[in-house]
Amino acid sequence: PDKQQDQDDESAAQRPRYATDTPSALISPERAYQLNDSRRTALLQKAIQLALQVKGKDAVLLDLSDFSLCAGLAAVNGATNVYSVESSSGTLPMTAARVAQIGNNLRRENARVDILQCHAEQLTLELFEGAPAAIVVAEPYYEILEGWNLQEALNYYYLVRALRGRGVVSPTACVVP
Repeated sequence: PDKQQDQDDESAAQRPRYATDTPSALISPERAYQLNDSRRTALLQKAIQLALQVKGKDAVLLDLSDFSLCAGLAAVNGATNVYSVESSSGTLPMTAARVAQIGNNLRRENARVDILQCHAEQLTLELFEGAPAAIVVAEPYYEILEGWNLQEALNYYYLVRALRGRGVVSPTACVVP
């Protein structure tokens, strides 16, 4: 019996340090690394700053990726008309996005930072008050395609292409990346 207990304790010590029902299991280690890679974030921020210089800070800016990272970066850099698509289900993604807005003081007077819980295919001009998106941003990160980098890039390309075809994104929009 003591030998069995020692084996059980040894097995437990070799198990991963996080359980599937804890908050640490909500994002993968790869995603955590992405979110903490300061060079990656700085590159996205520079590209967004350039797009804002080209199109103006009042242009309709659309973040097509889950998590609203680029929308937050744009708002912090002065964008005043920001929309972010959150296609994940459940309340956690929306709560995280709202906390990020509050934490970064993004609820500014004369500025809009809206999170649209829908899929990109459901976007219409009416959601943007009739003006097509002049800037489209994304990480691109899609929860369902995590780890499938080529598929994520192709998904982003085809989403932007389809939204341009429907007039939701301007034909002359700046697209990041």
